[in-house]
Amino acid sequence: MALQDSTEEGARALRQVLASGHSFGKWLTDAGFSEDEHLSFGELLRAAYERELFYVGTLEMVRPEPPGQEPLPPGERMRRWRQRNLREVRVHLARMLQIAPRDPWQALIVGAAGLVQFWTLVSFDLSNKKRVLDEASFSRHEEQVREWCRTLLSEKVRDTFITVLVRTVTQDWPLGRLSEENPRKLDPRHPLQSIHRVHEAIAELMRLLAWSRQPLTASQLEGLGSVLTRAGLPALPISTLLLLSSHEPQVLAQAARAGASMEVVRSYVEGRLPMINAELSSIGLSTPERVLLSGWLSGLVLGLREATADLSSLAPARALALIDVGGASAFRAGAFIFGHGEVEPPHVYTSTLHDDMAGVVSGKGEGRATSVGPVERLFRHLHYYRSQLDAWGRLKMAREAGREDPFVRETFAPLLEEGKARHISAFAEDVPEASIEQLTGVPPERWQRRDGAILVDERMAEMPPERIDELVDRARHGVVATFFELAALRLIPDGKPAPVTTPERIEAFLAAHPRLAIVVPGFHLKGLAPISVFLHAEGTVRRYLLGEPQRLAGDEPELLAMQALFSAFVDDDGVPGGEGWRQLGEALQRLCTVHEDWARQLSECLERHGISQVLFMLRGNDHVYLPWEELRAGPGGPRLGERYLIGYVHTLADLGEVAPAWMPVRHGTVQLHGGGTFREQMRVARECQQALAARGYGRPPLSGEEACDARRLHSELRSCRRVRLFLHGHHDQLNPEQDRITLMDAEEQAGRVDMRVSELRSLPLAGVECVELWACEGAAHGRSLAEHGPAEEPEDLSAAFLQAGSRRVLASRWQVPALTSALMMERFAMLVEHGWGEAAALRRAREECRAAFEPGGVIEQWLRGILATSVPHVPLEKAFTEAVLRLREDWGARKGENWESSSLAQAMGCLVRYVPPRSTGPAHDSSMQRVDARIAEYLQPFQNPLCWSGWRLIVRRLEDWDAATSINKT
Repeated sequence: MALQDSTEEGARALRQVLASGHSFGKWLTDAGFSEDEHLSFGELLRAAYERELFYVGTLEMVRPEPPGQEPLPPGERMRRWRQRNLREVRVHLARMLQIAPRDPWQALIVGAAGLVQFWTLVSFDLSNKKRVLDEASFSRHEEQVREWCRTLLSEKVRDTFITVLVRTVTQDWPLGRLSEENPRKLDPRHPLQSIHRVHEAIAELMRLLAWSRQPLTASQLEGLGSVLTRAGLPALPISTLLLLSSHEPQVLAQAARAGASMEVVRSYVEGRLPMINAELSSIGLSTPERVLLSGWLSGLVLGLREATADLSSLAPARALALIDVGGASAFRAGAFIFGHGEVEPPHVYTSTLHDDMAGVVSGKGEGRATSVGPVERLFRHLHYYRSQLDAWGRLKMAREAGREDPFVRETFAPLLEEGKARHISAFAEDVPEASIEQLTGVPPERWQRRDGAILVDERMAEMPPERIDELVDRARHGVVATFFELAALRLIPDGKPAPVTTPERIEAFLAAHPRLAIVVPGFHLKGLAPISVFLHAEGTVRRYLLGEPQRLAGDEPELLAMQALFSAFVDDDGVPGGEGWRQLGEALQRLCTVHEDWARQLSECLERHGISQVLFMLRGNDHVYLPWEELRAGPGGPRLGERYLIGYVHTLADLGEVAPAWMPVRHGTVQLHGGGTFREQMRVARECQQALAARGYGRPPLSGEEACDARRLHSELRSCRRVRLFLHGHHDQLNPEQDRITLMDAEEQAGRVDMRVSELRSLPLAGVECVELWACEGAAHGRSLAEHGPAEEPEDLSAAFLQAGSRRVLASRWQVPALTSALMMERFAMLVEHGWGEAAALRRAREECRAAFEPGGVIEQWLRGILATSVPHVPLEKAFTEAVLRLREDWGARKGENWESSSLAQAMGCLVRYVPPRSTGPAHDSSMQRVDARIAEYLQPFQNPLCWSGWRLIVRRLEDWDAATSINKT
């Protein structure tokens, strides 16, 4: 497909074809083969380069007519060229039918070449027609081409192709290949005989079947499943993986709708899942490759669910185990890979400014002389190579997938074309040059030297494909080599696939938790039964399906409300003052209102079975954005978050304990607040953390500046039981490797000191009870579009902390105001210190804080009292400050430094963007009614559900839920 995208790549591919043809022809001439062998090898050569030869043929359409020959009418040359290609396709398939009984490998290569040529012709034809036809005419033409495809892929062709596939994975290639010792002697194998060829042929077949909507019969599906099981899953090219992962679920669903029995479909999927899951655990995969495989698993399970009424005929525990495999698979594999061992930290966390990086590595940073052991350094190298592999692997995936999908190419244009993405490595000048070149692959003449440091700065967009491949291979080799060194020391699991849950595990857990339900919303808003509820009743696991399966029409209220919320988030950047915040709150309220019927059905089901705790396992791309705690069980009824203890879990699999046996007993709570340019915005959080420390509810808080001393931060985290972070958070919709928390803010992004997910995963958090992430977008979940296409994988800050080993993470789904977050943080911490579990403490803190700011709440009452009795009359901001202080004192908080109205106003800003309206004039007015109106206006931003509803508690595994549910009745 490169020839469609780049003239230079096309020319290079043509030169390779001609060079290969010349070399192959000379070899045939000198080998002394018979005429039949000559024809056979020539046929294979043509088949191997079918796509390139197709594009050579397109040159005929622009070649001028010979002198004296009448020019063809417009379009006639194109018609003749198309007809000739169709004849060649039929010849390829006829040849496959002819030689299949005696030579399955050659039949496979020839048949696959026919499919390649036909698809290339189809894509070329449709791209031209789309430019000249209106929408209705193009749809008719496309359906006509689909019918040609269905005729071409007759039942006989499909049967033969799959029979050939079965025979190729069980027989040797009959022609053989040249032996290295004797060029004229044939070996039992041939260069074109490989498992890769089998998968490429299957991918081409699946692409045409999916596009033409041509279903396989049950016997054909069984045959294809047996081939894939025998062939395994080798390290395939990305282009082949993209085709298989995209089209196999469609082929499966088409076969099911055409009448293949549930048993056949289920057997097919259950045969595929262990193979893909085992490949997920390959240590040499980049995160984008792992997410691609996760999406493949997800698509297969979704296809099975759609084809079998959402697995309704399976035993509930078995159905839930299958649903679990159909999501968050990359997270499962990552949680099994990360979180092991002690990682050598950097000396200092710094900005990406060259001078700052040079100052650190040249010895000006703090903690330079700290010594570490060889094991810590090995783990450091493992994480370094992993970050390199993920960075360059992401670029490679985006390039490869962009060739197949224009939408992916357009979405990731900033990464590929605009030159914004860059990768900077810094080394002290005493590091051997050979080591730097080995790590980075960059020759010394391209390094920058300054202030005793060596900087290697590479812009991703400037990378040619060959260079990207080289960097990916280099990083992959580093990961694998370092991993096996650690595995040899028994410091990291070796050869174990990513864990999956079992029906028995689900049965045991729910039986031990009779008041808990696991709730799984459908993949799409109404694509499947909206909600599945799994609970233990009458001695067994039971499942309740709430809602009716429907197909999306595009105008459902739920879908429109979700789209309106997304639009409001986008528009918030450009709306001045508090108007954008108000619009966001209204959009969220509409979304909750249209889901009240779902909430009512869910609440009735839970109440009927005496359920008081709910674990949501989210799958798909839609329901992850729904604030389940905020939904009301009817107009004016209680919210689900007020009635039940609610948590979230990405997977039900047992991820195991990652806390090493040598780790000392953890105690205390590390507290950290951001610093830098906007430190005043953090002043309220600092006051709350200092007040908590004064009562023994946490260690003295670290500032962002202090936390930049990486050795000090690691030392604190190594021994603590809990972590309390209050700082800026950011979720990048394009590149999750750019998700970050900000230790020190700055006016320009390059001057900020951030910790990205690769650094968060290497923090010593194994065995930490809970990371409280009081920041924006910590639980943003992931992206709807990954580099390879649609995705449903949790890729956010909370996932990084869980993979680092934390048992639970508290984080927000979206942007949050600083003041309300600080108050929630303080109240939550007090409840936890008094013996409340995190789920119970979060519910109580949310209820108390929300109620305090509601109309008629204590904040409004105190404001009215302060303004009515104060002499001289105080400004509204100062009265508000006093009211908030009273609220904290009622909780038992100790006063530290006094809050001034100016510092409190700073804290009213959002941890990312939002700044609510402020009163600019005196609050005093002769009319109390007008004072009440101004108070109501002042408090309105804090009554926005976005302040309170986005906070979620996410558990690493099922066993980590129990500690989150205790309630102190006093």
